[in-house]
Amino acid sequence: MQHFFLPSRFQSRASQRRTSRRPLQGQGGFTLMELMAVVVIIGVLSSVAIPSLNRFIRRSRESEAPTNLAAIARGARDYYNAEHINKATGVVNPPRFPPIASSENIQNTYATMPTVAPCSEISGSPRYRNNSARWHANHTKEPWVDLKFALARSHFFQYGFKSENEGKNATYSARARADLDCDGSLSTFLFSATVDSATGEIMHNAIIVFNQGE
Repeated sequence: MQHFFLPSRFQSRASQRRTSRRPLQGQGGFTLMELMAVVVIIGVLSSVAIPSLNRFIRRSRESEAPTNLAAIARGARDYYNAEHINKATGVVNPPRFPPIASSENIQNTYATMPTVAPCSEISGSPRYRNNSARWHANHTKEPWVDLKFALARSHFFQYGFKSENEGKNATYSARARADLDCDGSLSTFLFSATVDSATGEIMHNAIIVFNQGE
């Protein structure tokens, strides 16, 4: 009896056809319990990750406040160290920090800008629109013109400034506050300075923060 052998290329194809006819074994899909377990795990991870992400976003937005308070501090220092002459008498006034005009928007003794409360300029958003003109309108906005402070870009914090006394008794306080999640609770940064009665040097205090991350 003669034996005939198929070339290797035909053998592999024949083998593939035989293999393809074999029933699939051990290749079942996910069970309902496995799918439910995956859904539960995703839910748990989301409940942990999303609040953490929101806190991170709020903290990153809060970095605006110390930067701008530092700019206000520089403006207050420069104003105090400059000469200011009384136009009526021609006499140099005692040094002081920028005064607040009675026509400004005063909230709890602070001149504030923007004038609308945090989280109210854009409905449901903690952001203020970019509007540099409102800080220096007609060059009469005190104390912002004297502080040389304005924000041309959109921002999250409302800023306040107040000053008292003059000479070595002069003091000022600057404030930044925002409602970063529009829940009615304000994240507030307070910064103040006094003048050393002996040396006349401006002494800056550390920033105090209330409700950080709100």
